Amino acid sequence: MERFFRDLTDKCLRRGVFHNVRELEESIQKYIDEHNRAPKPYLWTAKARDILEKVKRAWYVLKSRGGLTKVSRALEGIERRLSAEPEGVVCPA
Repeated sequence: MERFFRDLTDKCLRRGVFHNVRELEESIQKYIDEHNRAPKPYLWTAKARDILEKVKRAWYVLKSRGGLTKVSRALEGIERRLSAEPEGVVCPA
């Protein structure tokens, strides 16, 4: 997903000149239509556990720096999910 938005920005938005929101929307839609003419499937290679561990570490860094003032339900859910699964089990997408 990040790659798509990077390409959209580089190929469509950064060099564009838009006089109003409508022109911007039309340019984005044109890029999407072109992109979808030859779609390529995305093969997800990251393991869900690795992604959740990374998010968990980021939450703790934010919390240690005062960025989070209350316990997050999202963080609690991540911790529950990680503790419920043995390592090596692949989460469904």
